[in-house]
Amino acid sequence: MRANIETLDNGIDAVFMHRPHWQTSSVYLRVNAGGLHEDRSGPQGVAHYFEHVTFQGSRDFSDYTALNEFCDNHFIDYSSGKRNAGTGILDTTYFVNTYDLEPAMLVVANLALGPTLTDKAIDNDRDGIISEARGVLTQPNRELAVQKIKAVYGDELNRLIVGTPEDVRMIDEKILRAFHERHYRTDNMLLVICSGEDEETQRKLASEITSGFDLAKVGEATEIHLDWLTRENDGVHVFHDERANPESETEVAILYSVEPPKSLRDVYIRNIATMALNGATHAVIRDQLGLSYSASATPLSIINRNFGAGQKYESLTTMTKVFGLENIKIATQALISSVVDTATSEDRIGRILQSSALQIRDEEQAAPSVIASNILSSPSVEAEGYYDTRKSQQVIESISVDEIQYYIREITDAPSQIHATGPDANQLKEYKEWASNEVDGISY
Repeated sequence: MRANIETLDNGIDAVFMHRPHWQTSSVYLRVNAGGLHEDRSGPQGVAHYFEHVTFQGSRDFSDYTALNEFCDNHFIDYSSGKRNAGTGILDTTYFVNTYDLEPAMLVVANLALGPTLTDKAIDNDRDGIISEARGVLTQPNRELAVQKIKAVYGDELNRLIVGTPEDVRMIDEKILRAFHERHYRTDNMLLVICSGEDEETQRKLASEITSGFDLAKVGEATEIHLDWLTRENDGVHVFHDERANPESETEVAILYSVEPPKSLRDVYIRNIATMALNGATHAVIRDQLGLSYSASATPLSIINRNFGAGQKYESLTTMTKVFGLENIKIATQALISSVVDTATSEDRIGRILQSSALQIRDEEQAAPSVIASNILSSPSVEAEGYYDTRKSQQVIESISVDEIQYYIREITDAPSQIHATGPDANQLKEYKEWASNEVDGISY
């Protein structure tokens, strides 16, 4: 299964995928514009607000009612997840999954390319977004989460995707149009179509429908310099959760800085190493030591072509939740030593390499909505400009156990930060003193 990224005449990058047995069509359009692309001098939540406004009026659908009527007539109902959009810190994605390709393409194009931004469209869902913002702000542990994010990344990632209620009230036509003109450019989009319709039909429909919208073709990337993701905050951090029940467990997290991948091979080495660490964390903390029900390893990747050149950030965190000071200490040492030893087991890595290759092979049988989503997140699309399951299989099959072992040892050689979050302030203070003195490799 292979598809190349091609560029339509209007400048939109597109991937077309056809399988004759598919009975449905999926159209996904990603705009590289999210919360981190907003003007720092203005309100938060602009990217998210803009996504909502697109449903309230566009070139071919005067308002939400008109859009709903069209979608209902073409079996694109919202309640079953056949149409929606989502905004994150890096991008916004619009999608439709339905039976007929043409109406799906028309809806996605109107949402992403043709919002009218009338006063009615802008104001119609404002109260709903304010309600959403209030819900985020009233989450019980939000302030604690803010403290932890700030300790790792600084202020940038603490921007609210939805914004505060005050932010939402401030957003107006001028702000939305400025964001739209700056970021909703055709050179800043990726369109993915997966359908039972042949690729030529897909290409023709995409070209005809998207060419009818007046958008800037090129523009400048947002110069977001990730200087705030530096090592200045390295060390041991403790966070007292005043709202937690005294019987609550303490979360321990070990954060490692990771060099951003430079090739498709690098991406798969990182992914396989993460899977090995994730399985090892669970095996050691829960199965061997019996300390906790919860233990995992998770990556964070901040890479976006709408940032300034070379602006990338990667990290990996292993974490668990345990009860009692001595168990916290044991878990910390285990995360740093035993987990790494278990993760680098030849048998464990060999099984992951084998299952990863099989998983990619199995994508041949997936539904178009799954394939479209996979293409948007595919390492090969960003790194190499194509989606090719056979090539990905070949890359994985060429990776040796030794390479994964070396990578894991290298990234875990020196933790960047240790975090502990729990209900007992005195216990946290004692833990910080212990970890600062006893944990090898932690930087200060």
